Amino acid sequence: MNYISPETGTETRFSFDSKIKYLPVLTATLFFIIFSSGITTASKLVKVLPVDNQCLVLHFQDGFVEYNWDDTISGSCNGWDLYHTENWHLCPDKDQYVPYGMPLNTMQAVETASFLISSDDDSSYGSAGKQPVAVYRKSKVWEASHDERKPVMHHWIYLELPSPMQRGNSYTLKIDGTTNSGEPVKLFTFDEYSQESPAVKISNIGYEQSSVHKTADVYLWMGDGGERDFGRLEGTPWHLNDLISGKNVYSGKLQFRMENKKEPTLEKDFTGADVWECNFSDFSKPGQYRLVIEGIGSSQPFLIGEKRFEEAFKVAMQGMFYQRMGCSEKPAGDFPYSRRPLFKQGLEPAGFKVYISKKDMITGINPDDRGFYEEQLTGEVAAATWGGWSDAYDNDQRPVNFICVYDILLAYYLNPEAFTDNQLYIPEVDNGIPDIMDEALWEIDWWLRMRDSKGGYLTGLTNIRPPENVNYAGAPCAWQGWNVAAGASMAADCFRLAGNRKLQKKYADAALEAFAWALERPDQMLDTEVSDLRGSDLKLTAAAFLFNLTGESRFEEVVYEESEAKNSTSKIRNPGNWEQQYGAVAYLFTPRKVKYKQLQADMKTIIIKQANDDYLGKMEDSPTRAARWTSSWEGMAQTSNEMSLVAIAHKLTDNKAEKTWFEKGMYSEAEWTLGRNPLGLVQMTGLGERSVSQTFAPGRRDGYPGLTPGWTPYMCRDGWANEDDIHKCEWYTNRNYPEDKEVWPWGEHFWNSRYSVPNSEATPQQTFRQKIVLYGYLFGMNAGK
Repeated sequence: MNYISPETGTETRFSFDSKIKYLPVLTATLFFIIFSSGITTASKLVKVLPVDNQCLVLHFQDGFVEYNWDDTISGSCNGWDLYHTENWHLCPDKDQYVPYGMPLNTMQAVETASFLISSDDDSSYGSAGKQPVAVYRKSKVWEASHDERKPVMHHWIYLELPSPMQRGNSYTLKIDGTTNSGEPVKLFTFDEYSQESPAVKISNIGYEQSSVHKTADVYLWMGDGGERDFGRLEGTPWHLNDLISGKNVYSGKLQFRMENKKEPTLEKDFTGADVWECNFSDFSKPGQYRLVIEGIGSSQPFLIGEKRFEEAFKVAMQGMFYQRMGCSEKPAGDFPYSRRPLFKQGLEPAGFKVYISKKDMITGINPDDRGFYEEQLTGEVAAATWGGWSDAYDNDQRPVNFICVYDILLAYYLNPEAFTDNQLYIPEVDNGIPDIMDEALWEIDWWLRMRDSKGGYLTGLTNIRPPENVNYAGAPCAWQGWNVAAGASMAADCFRLAGNRKLQKKYADAALEAFAWALERPDQMLDTEVSDLRGSDLKLTAAAFLFNLTGESRFEEVVYEESEAKNSTSKIRNPGNWEQQYGAVAYLFTPRKVKYKQLQADMKTIIIKQANDDYLGKMEDSPTRAARWTSSWEGMAQTSNEMSLVAIAHKLTDNKAEKTWFEKGMYSEAEWTLGRNPLGLVQMTGLGERSVSQTFAPGRRDGYPGLTPGWTPYMCRDGWANEDDIHKCEWYTNRNYPEDKEVWPWGEHFWNSRYSVPNSEATPQQTFRQKIVLYGYLFGMNAGK
């Protein structure tokens, strides 16, 4: 199945059965009658669509990339063996840029004289026809051929028409041959009920029927034409059209949402345009619909129904599975294996050993620098180091990803009844453990396995690259002891909620051992921080869950001693300083009688206030109505969704208005990530037909064709060490039009290229875990309804 997005030109190629539940394919009125043989010697005219009744967009594509080395099954580059090396680029079977013909003549394509619109039905145009009154352009690199260093250019030509088109009338668009358009003539009938407008932005997974927030945005940035002004259509009727009956079942009027501005926290312009809105929040009848806006066009078909976030959550969790190291079992659902090689002692590669360094990875440097850790060794070989999650596209297992355990378990802890065994696409089936916990245990069990002969907890593994068969483990330290104690105790408390007493005891015992070990270290590293988690924050988290499990007052005393919530004006999360939301959750939902009731009350007050002030408080002042622009990174990682505190606040509050407000914020944030953004994309691989389809990601490097699902790319604009190189962002921005990257909306900063490393790479702790909490909470919240 191939799909090309009408706005972005995204082509989704499926090379294995992803078992994703796609929206039904629904038949609509034919928009074009194409008079051509299907063979072009010029730029391919992909689609012509209405922006509205007085503007057309012509989407051209100059060529495509033939990724010959994708085909591992038929033996291209000898497939699997080559993918175990870093030398895939040496494959003699190169990827190739395949032009459709002469590229679009962009100089001619912006001339009004190059286009003529006529109509026998609409006297405003007549048989003689009229030229557009203005033409605008946006051009973008979408894919790229690595070996030839050739970009695949997509172009969007916007035609401002002299008068509005009329519903039901037929029109002829003639394109001058000097433009190098592959098709000189297009016939179409303007009909908002059958023609999708790229200006209509919706959630691609549809909407939860009980959601308090169901909206679609209307906006468009047209390159050198700037924003599209829909002001003349403000107040125009829109309808939810039932695709089964063909009837309009709910209607409203197009409302102005907000003028274009920078996001209030990050000072970035994400839309590049004023935003209008269709709000159907109080409509909840399940069904298949299309949003039709008179004078503009329609959305793609979508569903309103139950458990709309179930698959989104499951695919987000697959992102974690495909970071697993040392997993030899195939997951459920006929998906590919996870990362290869296994780097598992005694199995793969032959003679594989891990030496223990005298330098820990908590206070050390980047695990990519293997020489730093190799420089001073203890002489001891670690017995078993397989397991855990890798970082990004690499094979290193670094401390920054440890925080993913806490977010995964948080999603379970807040709604334990929603998560079951055999729910996810993982190998652990029929074991009686909720699958979400199985995934967290893959990392926790690795922590428990990663010990030296003296019982110390090793702190990670360096970035090994095939064909290397020697790796280095970071030395033990107290921070990792606190981390193991916190993660194991949180898992044990989750097993308490699940009623699994055997595993509750197993992980509680492991947590107690790690807590005691860390307590005995000469340097307890309480002020040392990784991913905002100080040693003291981990100590507090471990103590809070151990208090729940044992009832021992000594652990409650640690909670009080280490808590920053000594008054209601403090913070639970203070990025760059401390992270105490996990320990606070344990203390707030404890089954034990608490001694420090004021501390507990202050924690609740702080969380609710901070969720409102630091997150949702800025939402109404945001054109995107996305609540979370709090994460900044080199070049702007725009796909991070820090909404865990909002989820906790929603769970805590008994105030109906507050609960509705927090719920609205989470749905709004989710809608943005699922298609209400400028590209209309699901900002993740593997979820439906309008998701990211080319990234620098696992799958291909591990010997399997296609992408693995659940990969959330950074979508940053600049990234590290920017330069005019195909692996860096600047290579792409230098070839776009308009040339000045500063005029492009930040929400457009994605290139569907597997070679743009900073733009399309990702890490579990930066872009995966937040979606797991967001989608997992929305799924869990509705699972019992």
